[in-house]
Amino acid sequence: MDWSRIQAHYETALSENYEQPDESGRINLATEAIGWAMREMASPSLPSYVPNRGKILDIGCGEGYAQSIFEGYGFHYTGIAWGEDVKVAKSKGRNVLQMDMHSLDFDDKSFSIGFASHSWEHSVMPYICLLEWVRAIKDYLIVVLPHPAWYKFRGRGHFSVMVDEQVKNLCEHAGVKIEKTFVHERLGSPDFASTTITTPDESWYLIKL
Repeated sequence: MDWSRIQAHYETALSENYEQPDESGRINLATEAIGWAMREMASPSLPSYVPNRGKILDIGCGEGYAQSIFEGYGFHYTGIAWGEDVKVAKSKGRNVLQMDMHSLDFDDKSFSIGFASHSWEHSVMPYICLLEWVRAIKDYLIVVLPHPAWYKFRGRGHFSVMVDEQVKNLCEHAGVKIEKTFVHERLGSPDFASTTITTPDESWYLIKL
């Protein structure tokens, strides 16, 4: 196999990366999703509870806006991103490293929890990506995905926009279990403004590793 060709194609895909600056909408949704996951992990219905003060890996973290959110729950934060976002994050004093989410430069089971918000859809190899996350994280993975009802199936750098069944299938292949799911909705529609209807815009997954 000529890996140089694959590398060239992969670099073409990476060229579609773009900056993810701190934005109030993104921060508010992440705060909601993280709060939901923390409540679910503390639920007696789940087989184990992740204590505070573990290590969290934020995968595709942008400028590291979620650092303060996770630190508020007592976690030690590390984020990974690519390009200009890393420089901006460091200038803001955030613990963000430049790293490819398909190949994490961490030992096995280095983190208690992983958080991937609007990251997985940017993968050209989503199954390999998931296997790598499972390798580096030991307890839970919190995944936030764009819902096709709002974001459709196209977008800059969106190579793997998945519906629920595809996520379940990849998790089954990786040998991990989706414990909880939640569909977040926002007022209106991507096609027209409305004050009377809501449309799914994100799917949240809490995955037991």
